[in-house]
Amino acid sequence: VIISDVGSAELVIQGDDFKVLLVRNVRIKIINKNGLDYANVEIPYGSSDKVYKVEASTYNLVNGEIAETKINKKSFIIDKANKYSTILRIAFPNAYEGSIIEYQYYYTTGALYSFYPWDFQSEIPVRYSEFTASWPDFFNYRGIVKGDVSKVARKYETNTTFFGGYSTTKSTYKWIGMDIPSFIDEPYTTGYVDHLLKLDFELVGTNFPNRNYQELTPTYENISAKLLDREDFGGQLKSLTFLEDYTRNAISGAKDELEKLDRIQRFVSDKILWNGIEDFTASKSLKKVLKEERGNSADINLILIGMLRQAGIIADPVILSTRSNGSLHPFYAMYQKFNYVVALVYINGKEYLVDATNPLLPYSTLPFECLNKQGRVIHPTQSRWVDLINKEKQSSVSLYNLSMNNDGTFSGKISHSYSYYDAYNVRRFIKLESEEGYSDYIKSKYSGTEISDIQITNIDSLRRPLNITFDVQFKHGLQGTPIGYIFKPNALFAEEYENLLSDEERKYPIDFGCPIQRTTTFNINIPEGFTLEELPERASLKLPDNRGSYMYSCDHRGGMLTIQSTLNITEVRFKKEDYQLLREFFAQIIKKQSEVVVIRKNI
Repeated sequence: VIISDVGSAELVIQGDDFKVLLVRNVRIKIINKNGLDYANVEIPYGSSDKVYKVEASTYNLVNGEIAETKINKKSFIIDKANKYSTILRIAFPNAYEGSIIEYQYYYTTGALYSFYPWDFQSEIPVRYSEFTASWPDFFNYRGIVKGDVSKVARKYETNTTFFGGYSTTKSTYKWIGMDIPSFIDEPYTTGYVDHLLKLDFELVGTNFPNRNYQELTPTYENISAKLLDREDFGGQLKSLTFLEDYTRNAISGAKDELEKLDRIQRFVSDKILWNGIEDFTASKSLKKVLKEERGNSADINLILIGMLRQAGIIADPVILSTRSNGSLHPFYAMYQKFNYVVALVYINGKEYLVDATNPLLPYSTLPFECLNKQGRVIHPTQSRWVDLINKEKQSSVSLYNLSMNNDGTFSGKISHSYSYYDAYNVRRFIKLESEEGYSDYIKSKYSGTEISDIQITNIDSLRRPLNITFDVQFKHGLQGTPIGYIFKPNALFAEEYENLLSDEERKYPIDFGCPIQRTTTFNINIPEGFTLEELPERASLKLPDNRGSYMYSCDHRGGMLTIQSTLNITEVRFKKEDYQLLREFFAQIIKKQSEVVVIRKNI
């Protein structure tokens, strides 16, 4: 448990620069052995930031007295995570159940724009969290608390101070949170930052002596103009002649604009390697990115937009926040909340949201991380919101053509057809592990089953379903009875839907990201000498307002048993108040899939 986490940050002058100076003190009690991992502390900071005056101690109760073990500074480990960030690591000695660890440090940063974000909540409970922020009124900051704001109280005071040789008013804000429960992540949500109790800042503007007020934070109404004026955004789209030859070669022979879009998206995604960094502004000139064949997400997608424009196709940037980065604020356009940009393409009266960072996704499919409500179209006169989805979905069709043999074994063929993200997941697996590796995965997934003749088609045809077929022979799944057999069709291959919404309560809204479609069909040939004694009944489950449905049918004609189930989730987002409704919906599906087929042997 975090006993206390107290920080105080102030905007100061160091030399000729403005800095944010933070002093932070943290005390953690290790309740049991599961908490021993918290005796290893990591303090991340930027490459241009500074952490100093670090002190750390472990406290134990020995013979009724408090024993302190101070950590020698030589024991601190500094790791260069990458060229942008560094990590200070502290390993606390003599840490046991019941120990208290304490550390304190000073931290300075020149990142004035976001001041210093503060998390009141953690993955373990927090008894007391306090953050104080102060700055001269030459700076105008906006602080926004997210999460359960009822847990945090705020105080505000002002006093007169001198700053840079000028008398001014200093504003001091203090936020206090007490008895904050641990943060528990839940399935089917956007990023934890949407729900974590935290405090974010943004520098709205400056008002220095003898100067006019300078607005820094945009509004949604003027964000297009501001971004189009920035060299790392709009400036990169002004001179695109270096893309002419690349574009001409990429679209040579294309029959229409959709084929041009397809070819340009494939060219960019194949040629430029995404370095894994998400951003909505270019890291360097696009010409240099193309030459180096490596860049961040904005570098790649701004080149995509540039090539589309060179091909005569209308394309505009759409800035957004990815799912793990959290939702955009509905009223405040905070630069720090944007971390991605994609292309909005207009062809034949239709709009397509297109990304080129992943060569395994076609132009019609955004990365799943981008499916986060709405993004903002950047246009000189027609800036607007746009829903971040094309027709993406999680989609699979599975067909089991099986014959039951007289000796109680099954044999037949299984076919899976995957589309959109389901297809992408398989293609990614094959890209990393090879077709042989995926074949091995299938064999391990269906353990106890003899599998042969595995065929995988459309691996490289990204806009087509990826199809997998294989032959099977197995004996498991049948339970013998004095009169015949009992089996659960879905349990033959462990294809039951897992109920990830089984918890009794829910704290956060449900967000599936995109619609879900699952169709499974079993065609089972029952041999002569057996009679179908008992079958599951038909079922039809529906969520209100056509937000989802589940259809189950079981029929037999002659010796052929056909069982089909179809799950459709059409609504992407549900309020937490709808949780019990969804939970019961999936519970009914699980119950239906556990019903049995009874086969009687004729006498």
